[in-house]
Amino acid sequence: MENKKLHILVSACLLKDNCKYNGENNYNKEVYDFVKEHDYVKICPELMAELPVPRPKMEMKDGKLIRIDGKDLSDNMEIAISKLEKLIENEHFDLAILKSKSPSCGYKNIYDGTFSKKIVEGNGFACECLLRHNIKILTELDF
Repeated sequence: MENKKLHILVSACLLKDNCKYNGENNYNKEVYDFVKEHDYVKICPELMAELPVPRPKMEMKDGKLIRIDGKDLSDNMEIAISKLEKLIENEHFDLAILKSKSPSCGYKNIYDGTFSKKIVEGNGFACECLLRHNIKILTELDF
């Protein structure tokens, strides 16, 4: 019996794209080994939000995307969510693999908005969008 190829959305930083806030990536070999056997589309909500690389750290606070200097970037993230919505409308995705704790991609746990590395329950902006579309979500911690 042949294994079905999944269509997967995956955080670009997990596949070596240098789109992380500090200009680096979060490469995860296990995620790479998994997705290379399937069809996948890389996304970076921060790049979709037209934010630069590198950029100041950002965290979620009170439902808003806040930069470490206090600037609210929620409007930028709405641009990304609009692009993500169009992508989801045009393609069926079986699964998303997102970067844990990220303010845009985090699933179940994100940083608390104090920039103190404290973790709280919550989801990032892109994660919430994918959940609204009933797309199953994993993070690199699931591999």
